[in-house]
Amino acid sequence: MSYKITRTDAEWKELLAAKGAERLAFEVTRHEATERAFTGRYADNEAKGVYTCICCDRALFDADTKFDSGTGWPSFFQPLGAEAIGTQEDGMLWMKRTEVHCADCGAHLGHVFPDGPPPTGLRYCMNSASLGILIDFVPILLFFGAFKLYDIYVATMVLMAATVVQTGLIYAIDKRVTGMQKGTLVMILVFGALTLWLHDERFIKWKPTVLYAAIAIGLAVALWGFRKSFLKALLGSQLELPDRVWMRLNVAWIAYCAFMAVINGAVATYFSTEAWVDFKLWGYVFPIAFLVAQGFYIAPHLKGDEPSAGR
Repeated sequence: MSYKITRTDAEWKELLAAKGAERLAFEVTRHEATERAFTGRYADNEAKGVYTCICCDRALFDADTKFDSGTGWPSFFQPLGAEAIGTQEDGMLWMKRTEVHCADCGAHLGHVFPDGPPPTGLRYCMNSASLGILIDFVPILLFFGAFKLYDIYVATMVLMAATVVQTGLIYAIDKRVTGMQKGTLVMILVFGALTLWLHDERFIKWKPTVLYAAIAIGLAVALWGFRKSFLKALLGSQLELPDRVWMRLNVAWIAYCAFMAVINGAVATYFSTEAWVDFKLWGYVFPIAFLVAQGFYIAPHLKGDEPSAGR
């Protein structure tokens, strides 16, 4: 079966690690493993949003269709659309079931059973490890909308409030907040408060430059000052790579963060505030391109994984 998005196992493993997916995600999505009941982070999650494929970010289920099935796995009574998922007969474990996968990349999601609630009577029993929830871009989208409707100061207040709510939701779902997420929250609150207090939009506009510059400096000091690979310490348990590759990745991240710091500073300095706000949206092309290029670079250096038995 062919899909719109195809990658090698090594590339999927690297991509999932870069996204911060749980370690079981690779085995579930690519080799049809099954997480234990009542252990998934979305089993009891009641947050509003759109559930996506952890591999390719395809929108799959609306949170409004999620229900408590009592099975210990997140369950939905219908997908966002028939084109979002694919199904096929599954004869594993000596029983006949209908397997569900992402229509775009083929990631295994779970199974569908004919014992769900109205109006469909179906229960899409999914693995939490195969899902993400689309809340990462909500603050920036709300910021963009508030700016277009009002001004930069209202947009800044909206961004601050939305980021606080987003961080709370992430903690409620994942039971942890990463250092990057904490740093981003603090920077938005500090620079946002200065923007509002001093009525000076330069603070919120320069926040990304300060954040990226701090990351670049921190990685550079760790690498060349202490001969330590921060990326290896962070991702080494999920990715097996030679030390020379880790060192090159660190250099690449230093260069990328320095580039993002410079380009944001240039847009903030030489272009209008409206152009900078627009850049906040279309500028996402840079991190996406960087992550894709990184995946192609490290894929040949990753050890392949043998398929595991699925359910």
